Amino acid sequence: MKEKLVNAIIHFISRWGRTKVIITYFSLVSVMMAFTLCSISITAKEIKFVFGSISVLTLIALAIVTYPVVVYLQSNQVKSNEKEAIPDIFTTVYLPVLNNIFTLLNIEEYTIWTYFVCNSGKLKIRTKQYDDLEKLILFIKARVQYKDYDDWDKLIENLGLLTSDLVNILNEHLKLFGSDYYTIEEFYRTMKYNPDYQKTLNEFYNYCFLISDLILELTRLSNLILDKTRERQPDFLVNIGRLFIKDTNDENIIEYQKNEISNSPYPGLNQFKKDRFNRKETFGKM
Repeated sequence: MKEKLVNAIIHFISRWGRTKVIITYFSLVSVMMAFTLCSISITAKEIKFVFGSISVLTLIALAIVTYPVVVYLQSNQVKSNEKEAIPDIFTTVYLPVLNNIFTLLNIEEYTIWTYFVCNSGKLKIRTKQYDDLEKLILFIKARVQYKDYDDWDKLIENLGLLTSDLVNILNEHLKLFGSDYYTIEEFYRTMKYNPDYQKTLNEFYNYCFLISDLILELTRLSNLILDKTRERQPDFLVNIGRLFIKDTNDENIIEYQKNEISNSPYPGLNQFKKDRFNRKETFGKM
């Protein structure tokens, strides 16, 4: 019976919060002590304050009031300590994941390598950078996901999907260029006589423009992830800042418009082939 009563009191006062419980407790104790130690005697001639001692009943009442408050405060402290002991999943898991993602994207040289892929006139990508893109796809697929981090998981998965589509498109006509680079085979030249030369040439241009637009989308999505990360960790890759591509879009930051932002802004390859023409920056209109 006693335990049930105490639990009922603790359950009741737990709604108030730690600070309110402490203030209410000391206010109640102060009132009880004031009425016990001091009484007022009023006569026709004068008003007297009579000071006495604490009675046994008062001590019992204080004990009854104090016990559930102490139990509540102790349990509250334990919960607080346990909460502090729980590692911050974003800091311990997601930040290292994001660091590795941007390492594989070679963010230190991002403005340069993306330029040679999308806007140099002759597509070139280092074999190591291409290999790192493939590693990035596998890394994103294999990483551990956590409850309550759905938005982050979807954003990272979206980057994985975009990178996978980029690599798959590159693979359609990729060939070695020296020992350290890949380039795109100029497939409109492979036939000695091509009656549909102009059509094949246009297909080649459209193919290259699609790769360029995928690189623009990769830049937008990378900037979005950087912005979101810096909302939680302001100094994350702060030395890099935000991303742009050399000699492209007047070297302005390439980012999503407000109405394009979501946790999965890249819609997949088939839809992107249509949506890219509505992006602020696109090679598809050339």
